[in-house]
Amino acid sequence: MQPNVAATIAAAMPPITGAIFFFGMRDQSRLVRFHAAQNIVFGVACIGLNIVLSIVFGVLIRVPALGVLFALISIPVWIAFAVASFGIWLYTLIKAYGGEEWQIPVIGAQARKLLLTPAAG
Repeated sequence: MQPNVAATIAAAMPPITGAIFFFGMRDQSRLVRFHAAQNIVFGVACIGLNIVLSIVFGVLIRVPALGVLFALISIPVWIAFAVASFGIWLYTLIKAYGGEEWQIPVIGAQARKLLLTPAAG
């Protein structure tokens, strides 16, 4: 399999395909391992932020007299989060297919640390 195609597949469904390529296929190229590591971190970050937003807005919506205001604020925040996550994911796929190691800000640095960590076992 070509490295750019493997990197695109590794980035396809964060963090699942990233974990499969990162932990299951050790002999992959640097490009594939980078995109796999980045998408593990990206997927976990998106899931974590989604949980945090759910809890915060779930609590704030129940505040007496201000609940409606927080409910109205939560809708654009969810939409912005969804659009931003989708856009970053799509851009990562395009860069992976192009054979580039484009780093998502902050997340890319964490992925580089994951690449430098020696494997256990």
